[in-house]
Amino acid sequence: MAQLIDSSLRDLIKSLPDREWRTLALVLTQVGPGECFAVDLAAMARELGEDSRAVMNRLSALEEFRWGGRPLLELASSDPLVYRVNALPPVPSSPADLSPVFEYAESVLARPLGNAEILAIRRWNEEYGFDCQVICALLEECYRRGRKHLAYLERVAANWYDKGVRDLAGVENMESEHREQAGLAGRVARYLNLSRKLTEAEQAMIAKWTGWGFPLEVILRACAMTVNIDRPNFAYIDRVLANWRAAGVQSPEFVDQHLARAEAGKARRRRSTPRATNSRPPSRGKDEAYYEQFEESAVKHRAGGEQGAPTRPTSGGEGQ
Repeated sequence: MAQLIDSSLRDLIKSLPDREWRTLALVLTQVGPGECFAVDLAAMARELGEDSRAVMNRLSALEEFRWGGRPLLELASSDPLVYRVNALPPVPSSPADLSPVFEYAESVLARPLGNAEILAIRRWNEEYGFDCQVICALLEECYRRGRKHLAYLERVAANWYDKGVRDLAGVENMESEHREQAGLAGRVARYLNLSRKLTEAEQAMIAKWTGWGFPLEVILRACAMTVNIDRPNFAYIDRVLANWRAAGVQSPEFVDQHLARAEAGKARRRRSTPRATNSRPPSRGKDEAYYEQFEESAVKHRAGGEQGAPTRPTSGGEGQ
């Protein structure tokens, strides 16, 4: 507890609701910041005078409570149940010097920043843990795309945070992954002979396929399957790859084997289909038979006339 009761952490104590503070205090009697502990639900329930479900709710609340851009507790293992107590850095009592960020933003926008923009930048620093370099990189990326609205900047900042970006190295790794995905999307578009730019949904599908572990060659093999349909589309490719994934197909060699087995199965089914015992041609429709009989009688009638068949006498003819 001595590690927590420190003048630099008084703001944390003040900000925690009483219920969460009691839970954290109990945890810190067992371990210190930066250490892991195995949860004894029965012992904690007795100590807090609650049942096990209530104890789990208390621990979940500490997982959701963020301090210095990090949760107070992080789940290290679910079986057995183990939590890690994060280090508890104090939130600076005075705001960080973000003047380089403000100057850069104002130089690009050619105007002073509004209050909402200043507060957003400070929140990225305090809640997300972005330093000046990360925030400047974020603004540079958005401004390069011509997107300068605060709502868009907020979405990008949240996306970076969710992807684990915390420093400039994280930004560089994310950009490297983005370039790799863009190159892959370009290869797929060229293979499908698409002259347009892929939509975000299509790019997300490609990212999902690579996340499934498919190399480019296998993805292109799935693209080649679209020659069998009238209007090739990404949904069809997605179904092909989903089927291959379910069958454990991950490499080009496995693709060949999988397709060969599928073709062999089709051949066996064709051979096993019983043949019809009646070799006569299929019965014709009623109308078709009627018109064939009509044509046949017409032919016979013409033939009889040419061979001197008697004709009906006309009335009032010669010899009457």
